[in-house]
Amino acid sequence: MAILSALFTLLGRQLTTILQAIFGWSITALFGKLAAKKQAALSVALALSVVWPLLVLGCFLPAAASWALAFLPLHKWMSEFALRLVWISLAVAVPLAVGAVTRWITPKEKLHGGLVVTLLGGYAVTVGYFIAFVVTAITVPIIKAMSAVRKWDDCHVYVQPKEGRYEEVLEALVKACERGRVKVSREDVPAPMALATNVMQTLAKPFLAPSVDAKLQRLRGENLELYLYPADLLLRGEPHVLAHVRAAMTRTELANCAYLVETPEAQKLQDEVEALWERRNAVGDRDAMKQRLRDLSRRLDRAPIAFEEWTTLETSSRRVEHAITGAPDLLEAGSDGAHAGSPTPDSVGAGDHARQWN
Repeated sequence: MAILSALFTLLGRQLTTILQAIFGWSITALFGKLAAKKQAALSVALALSVVWPLLVLGCFLPAAASWALAFLPLHKWMSEFALRLVWISLAVAVPLAVGAVTRWITPKEKLHGGLVVTLLGGYAVTVGYFIAFVVTAITVPIIKAMSAVRKWDDCHVYVQPKEGRYEEVLEALVKACERGRVKVSREDVPAPMALATNVMQTLAKPFLAPSVDAKLQRLRGENLELYLYPADLLLRGEPHVLAHVRAAMTRTELANCAYLVETPEAQKLQDEVEALWERRNAVGDRDAMKQRLRDLSRRLDRAPIAFEEWTTLETSSRRVEHAITGAPDLLEAGSDGAHAGSPTPDSVGAGDHARQWN
């Protein structure tokens, strides 16, 4: 019992990281960017999928399932036959509900088959969610333990490659590593760390097309490893190496080919910033671009987003400002001639929102 108690305590402490990894490693590969309501519905579907095996257990051992699910002795209040009917009904209904949520959140062009096909596909997707949860719950503590033994840090950075641009994101990360003075090589993500993604894509494939179907890759160098998942970048390595590479990421074209912010509101703002970046060389349209960037800055200051997302978008908008105004990039002198792209987060003052366009 002591061992089980320690295990559940560890899982509880890691629950946020585990859920973040599940969404980043596997679920976003299927659905891509989601609105807040759909993201919430998907979270409910994931929770139902985790509980579903206990519902199935209740079909055979209703008393045991009632204790496991709610720690309530329902078998004292209901007959075993009635309990079994309840568990059978729930075991049948939950995957259908998961299928309904899956159909609602999936873009129509990515659905395979009609309503009935998607609802019945909820059984396979439910199994996939559950396996992804179990695999990730085992993998995340192992990763942290391995990092602790090697005296490495590990951190998750939100990086969601835009559709069809996974390779470009990898190239940008290679450049960031080079700027951080680390030479890296590309290779496939080890099978255990790609298992959750592969399971979800395999089980859901008959019913929907994944948003990201590229083979997962990692970058390895001396005292550094980067794992690029559909909506998560896992960095592992010595603390000072990680710090240099993360700083160098702000001076690459990463924001052009991947979302660096998670919420739909912030991603819409990033799309607008990158649209201005694409038009930065349109000389005849400079005044209009400056006005659009001013308006965007005001909306950014009022946007209901987290500070980390604000900082990321502010950094990107500074890059556009430099390009539009032709301001010299003073950081370029220390970058060995490589394209700087944008200032580092430390160079962006949190309270300095005013821009000068002269």
